[in-house]
Amino acid sequence: MNRPILPPMLKASIYLTMVVLAASGIVIKLDQTLWVLHTAFGDQPNPDLAHALALHGAATQIFLILAGCMLIRHILPRWSYQHNRLSGLILLALLSTLIVSGWALYYLSNEQLHNISASLHFWAGCILGISFLLHIPLKQKIHNRNKT
Repeated sequence: MNRPILPPMLKASIYLTMVVLAASGIVIKLDQTLWVLHTAFGDQPNPDLAHALALHGAATQIFLILAGCMLIRHILPRWSYQHNRLSGLILLALLSTLIVSGWALYYLSNEQLHNISASLHFWAGCILGISFLLHIPLKQKIHNRNKT
């Protein structure tokens, strides 16, 4: 079976960008919860929060470009194989959830909707990270089984 593969540079870029997104997402969550500054003037956001948000936003823009490349080089060519389709659909659903909730976090000013979007975005990001880590060995297992 002739398998379309991702070029090593694209694959490395995807992995690196996902690590930056995960790390900055964790820092954002910590800045908003555990690392809040308690001052005489009340609770103040951690000064690192703005930098973490900027990094997360920049990494998101890069990842969206990489996701487009992945769609053309990985998802569409492999769709007919039907292997790993469920885990791929889960990843696409989670990525779509992150895109919509990220948009909502940036543009919605209603505090209740913002809080819902923030929780949804955080948990979708956590689940996406875990699902992505499970998707890779599953792909290898299917590839090894097909070689025999």
